[in-house]
Amino acid sequence: MTSEILHIYNFDETNEVHKISNISELPNTGFNWIHLDATNTNIVKTLSANSLSIDPNAQIALLEEETRPRVVKFGAGLLMILRGVNLNDDADPQDMISLRFWVEGRNIVTIRRRKLKAVQDIVQNIENKKLPNSIGDILCQLVERLAERMQPTIAGLNETTDDLEENILENSERDYRETILEVRKKSIILKRHMKPQSDALSELISLNLAWLDANHSFQLNQSANNIKRYIEDLEAIRERSQVIMDEITNKFSEKLNKNMYLFSVIAAIFLPLSFLTGLLGINVAGIPGASDPNAFLIFCLILLAIVIVQIVLFKKFKWF
Repeated sequence: MTSEILHIYNFDETNEVHKISNISELPNTGFNWIHLDATNTNIVKTLSANSLSIDPNAQIALLEEETRPRVVKFGAGLLMILRGVNLNDDADPQDMISLRFWVEGRNIVTIRRRKLKAVQDIVQNIENKKLPNSIGDILCQLVERLAERMQPTIAGLNETTDDLEENILENSERDYRETILEVRKKSIILKRHMKPQSDALSELISLNLAWLDANHSFQLNQSANNIKRYIEDLEAIRERSQVIMDEITNKFSEKLNKNMYLFSVIAAIFLPLSFLTGLLGINVAGIPGASDPNAFLIFCLILLAIVIVQIVLFKKFKWF
């Protein structure tokens, strides 16, 4: 099997599956699923094979570096680009991976640049003899798994947001701003990719393609509804995280105001004391008590009395 070909399965009329090693060996019976690696240098030649009948413009779209979810009809063929969360090791789920589809006649071609767990799920089903009955089945299963694989990521963001809300109430001293910003960033990126995916699935359903029956339309509708629900969850997560951020800001502002108020009270207490000590500290003749050995003690007692009076007045007027 050439390196650009990841999997080729032929499903015949007897509901049996056959592994094919080369594009040129595709049989004329049943239907085929061809899964390709876009990073291989032979991919252009493979997509140009007559047996696949891929429109030249569609070939360009299938190999684009930057893609967004969409559905485009090319005559009898269908181009579709969807995205799935990145569940590979040491990867960020919001770094979503594109899966490109070409469907025409008896062939469904899927192309990826990085591994997708959703595709591996379908391959595992086939290896376990859970076989699709048509091209529409393969397409619906892939779309369904792409949507289902998103759920744990969305649930994780929801749990993180719940924990943040609880922790803010219990421990207002700790700074959770970095965690909140990370949650908001992930939710914004995921929503940015999911919104056009929802639109693409709605467009696919509206095309009324011959190889999509009523059951397929129902499955696609379910997947589209799931994605719409995820989008709503992401919007709620973003709003909740903003509320948490506002609460943190309010707590910091309240704490800062209390500290500033305390400093103001202290300054108000020591202002008259500073005035008196400064006044009596000038080096000129006539300072009261200059020749009295008890003058310093008397002056300290006067200052203490002033402080006590100030504190009583502040308490009376509820200034602190």
